[in-house]
Amino acid sequence: MKMNKKARAIKKNAGFWYRFTRNKSAIIGLVAVSIVVFAAVFANLIAPSEDVLKQDYSAIMQPPSKEHLFGTDQLGRDLFARVIYGSRYSLVIGVTTSLVALLIGGTLGSVAGYFGGAIDNIIMRILDVVISIPAVLLALAIVSALGASLVNLMLALTVALVPGVARLVRSVILTVAEEDYVEAAKAYGASNFRILLRYIVPNAMGTIIISTTINISYMILSAAGLSFIGMGIQPPDPEWGALLGDAKNYMRQAPHMLIFPGLFILLAALGFSLIGDGLRDALDPRLKD
Repeated sequence: MKMNKKARAIKKNAGFWYRFTRNKSAIIGLVAVSIVVFAAVFANLIAPSEDVLKQDYSAIMQPPSKEHLFGTDQLGRDLFARVIYGSRYSLVIGVTTSLVALLIGGTLGSVAGYFGGAIDNIIMRILDVVISIPAVLLALAIVSALGASLVNLMLALTVALVPGVARLVRSVILTVAEEDYVEAAKAYGASNFRILLRYIVPNAMGTIIISTTINISYMILSAAGLSFIGMGIQPPDPEWGALLGDAKNYMRQAPHMLIFPGLFILLAALGFSLIGDGLRDALDPRLKD
């Protein structure tokens, strides 16, 4: 019996992986994200860490060359090193805020969707107040109140993302909770906690994983946007949005300062978005049509 279950699980995973790899867009996204992750993990091997802040006033705003692959910025700093190390900031912000928002919003959405009634009304009305404010505007207001820093930026983005995650999880939980196996578990006397963790949440994970992957892309773009206007990561830290903020005054003299950080933002955001679409099609091929 155990072997049969194991065999079915292997077959299911093989089918998922086959559908995912048949999706060319998903593979492109996987390659793009792999490049960004590789740059973040092995940044110390790719570029010396001292080049991130090292200023050379004899090499200000130089175009790409053998010595400086991406050129230099307005202070003569190596742009290649700054973009490579900037991937760490963007990935940490995107992944951490998405996972924390999933933990908080997923818990609220699961409780609201499963128990319903007064609990559902209280949670969702509070979240409705928060979600009525545009997410970026809410994040901007929080950062303005707390001050621009990495921690405050991540806190602001998490708060802005939680209501949307909670509403999505609640809608999925409401659908799954109506299935026959959930009713059977209730009839056998299973506790609410066991039903949620054993039967409902695992069967809702497909949609949740897809949403979280796409949220990473959204968080990277939001963080870059806030840093671009000076409300996120502050110079001299090499976050991609902050690099674009530095480059906006030198677009004509040194367009490379704008191009390379922008390309990496596009690479990361598009990569996670394409992976999310690929996961959607692989987990439930019926959604593709």
